[in-house]
Amino acid sequence: MLLAPALVAAPTSLLNPLRRSVSTTAVASASLNLSQNMAVAHGPLVSTVEDGRTLARDVEPLLGKPGTGFGRLLDYRSNVVALGGHRGLGANYWDSAASPTKPSALRFPVRENTIPSFLKSVAAGASFIEFDVQVTGDGVPVIWHDNYVITGTPEAPINRLIADLTYAEFCALVPTSADLPLQKAGQVAGLRAEDAAAAERARRRTRLLRALGGDEPAHRDDPTLAGWECDTEERLPSLAELFAAMPPHVAFDIEVKVAVPSHRAHTPSREVDRLLGPILAGVDAAQAAARSAGQPPRRVLYSSFDPDVCAELAHRRPDDAVMFLSGGGAYRHADPRRTSFAAAVAWAAAAELAGVIFHAGRLRAEPGAVRAALDAGLQVMTYGLDNVDAEYVQEQYRAGVHGVIVDDVSRVVEALTQAGAGGPSRGASPPAVHAAPAV
Repeated sequence: MLLAPALVAAPTSLLNPLRRSVSTTAVASASLNLSQNMAVAHGPLVSTVEDGRTLARDVEPLLGKPGTGFGRLLDYRSNVVALGGHRGLGANYWDSAASPTKPSALRFPVRENTIPSFLKSVAAGASFIEFDVQVTGDGVPVIWHDNYVITGTPEAPINRLIADLTYAEFCALVPTSADLPLQKAGQVAGLRAEDAAAAERARRRTRLLRALGGDEPAHRDDPTLAGWECDTEERLPSLAELFAAMPPHVAFDIEVKVAVPSHRAHTPSREVDRLLGPILAGVDAAQAAARSAGQPPRRVLYSSFDPDVCAELAHRRPDDAVMFLSGGGAYRHADPRRTSFAAAVAWAAAAELAGVIFHAGRLRAEPGAVRAALDAGLQVMTYGLDNVDAEYVQEQYRAGVHGVIVDDVSRVVEALTQAGAGGPSRGASPPAVHAAPAV
């Protein structure tokens, strides 16, 4: 197994047939059959060796034509694995097992979802970068993961949604540090002088906090709530800035984040449109700018935990890859499509999406989900902290998974290299060992 390289001249489209709307009733019926198939398939991940390559048994006839563009990173016929940098070089997780008591501050080497983190991820060997996009109240797509932005103090936290912030307010979120001059807030593309001045003032009063449960509002009695600090600070970028900053051969997994409460079974169509309108317009503008500069269009994958968003993405972008993220029941939700791997596979197949992205930890208990997805003609990736285990990454690969999103790119690349799995991928810097062959 080799690490997938950056395909400099690859086209952007993954040709999928025309999608259709799918009801949750149909999904419930289909997922019952898939659950039965998955139950039979549970057990060790089985592999065989053929023509010098390790392959999942019977994967090749199941998956169908791999397509082009981002899909080439997930080509089941190759002996490479696509390695995605989660929020760049990795998410800023508090390891509650290592630090069971509340820390005075959450401190990390590099802030997640920032341009330095993304560049370091690619330099370390990532095949693509994964990041989260939300839209501010004044319609600007920005890179941010959590549902809530928490500021203030642990004793008096202030919770706001990205939709509650203007772009200028978003630009003020990074705490002041010695290596980030305050005037940098004014160096934002398209920011008016008066807005930059407002951002400067807000920065002096802003301190980011984070809690373990970032999808819910923080409260002062939360023992996990603490200051969120990083050794290397940088502004949180907009989507436009990220497109401009990253080398054109770096592929993007654009996860559309939706901050609708989990007790609501469906996301209102107006909220879907509020998000997708600016995001897709931003992608189109960036791709047009690349073409005008004589550069190849960037390879892009769209993903989301929200099936309504995935369906609309597939409708608006029928030639692009769209994959449905599934926690396999790890997260409570009123939407039955989001409560199990079986439901996710059934819905993604019925909606004719490109594939599914499974929670790697949950997949340990349900390895048959990979076979169920492949049987349904879907491509498969995984995400989660379990993917820092290089042996488990190889096990997934042998089962038919060709894309893994990881939180420690350097560690996984080094482990796979030492295991004889191949060299790191070509990224923003020259190859560190030796480049994997083109897919």
